Amino acid sequence: MPETLNIKNNASVAYIRISELPQHEQEPFRKWLLADGQTRPVIEEETDPLDCAYPWDYELWKSNPNATHLL
Repeated sequence: MPETLNIKNNASVAYIRISELPQHEQEPFRKWLLADGQTRPVIEEETDPLDCAYPWDYELWKSNPNATHLL
């Protein structure tokens, strides 16, 4: 996990930008989000709404990114 996860807030929604994660984690995390059917926040102010994810999903993925039940 990055030393400091840059958690943003939009009203009552906490989110992160996937593009701000370490480069080597971005694509595997995106694939996990799609494969696991995770919901994602829609942040209208963001240039790329698909770049947003919930911080707890990243923490879950980061806790065991290679587990088969997470792929």
